[in-house]
Amino acid sequence: MNLDSPENPLQDIKKEYKNVEKIAKINVFVPKQNVSEMVKELQISWVNPRITDQAYPTKDSFVGEWEIEVLRPRNTLKFDEIVRLCKEDGYGPATVFHLLSFVSTAKKTIQYKSLLAPASLCIDDFEYVGCVALGVEKEDLKLGLGNWRGSKISGYDILRVKKVP
Repeated sequence: MNLDSPENPLQDIKKEYKNVEKIAKINVFVPKQNVSEMVKELQISWVNPRITDQAYPTKDSFVGEWEIEVLRPRNTLKFDEIVRLCKEDGYGPATVFHLLSFVSTAKKTIQYKSLLAPASLCIDDFEYVGCVALGVEKEDLKLGLGNWRGSKISGYDILRVKKVP
């Protein structure tokens, strides 16, 4: 679906979509595993894991079926713009659990760049929501935690999620 097309009835109320292309929509199941188990199962290297999911208080709320949309920015967006974009239409920003479930489900069927999950278990300074980035380079997947805060971000596809009823 081209969100810029004149036929799109949401065009007027979705001004922020003008810089984003929807790449894919897929349903995934988030298992009751911790990040370390999911990373090991996917054979992904985890670069500098500053925080683990052992003490993540709401982990169980992510278990179950989720609809994931993959958005590709056409230009550089600020981190807060990305989070705001992810929170429209009943969707929310993806977490590391959604990201890893998406990769295990879609890595052979959907072409994506590096992926960004803007709301993750990485809470930097206990104030700013961090994010998880999954790099894709020559089929070597690397998971890293980062915090862009107000920075401009480019080169990532963005995941947003909605719980399937």
